[in-house]
Order: sequence, then structure tokens, then C-alpha cells
Amino acid sequence: MKDATGEDQNMLYGTRAGFKPFRGSPAPGATATAQYSYAVAAEAAKEFRVEVHPGLLFDDAIWSGPVG
Repeated sequence: MKDATGEDQNMLYGTRAGFKPFRGSPAPGATATAQYSYAVAAEAAKEFRVEVHPGLLFDDAIWSGPVG
């Protein structure tokens, strides 16, 4: 994940903010949800960009937008 200044951000593990990794493979047509937490400086928390690279057989997904 990158913050609004373009800096890569590291995931927080073992926090109360929430960490629920995705594991396994969903069945065809099923959905899966994961939850991750990041600490970002206030001046860099205007917009986030999230990139997901699920592997060679699938297209990458990119989401970016304002916080909140």
C-alpha cells in the first residue's frame, strides 16, 4: 500500500485495529474477505492506493481513492 506521498506502508500485525488475513482459495462464485491495518501519518492519509496481485492466472486489481 502507498500513502498520499507515494511512500510504501507496512502492514500492522497483532494490533487491536484489526488483522484478518485471507487464506485458502474460495470456491467458484464465492467471495472472500480480509482485513489489514496500516499506520499512516496524518499528512499522508489523504488518499490510498491498494494493489492486489493474485497470481499469474488472474489480472492485478488496483484501487485508489480518498480516505473516509
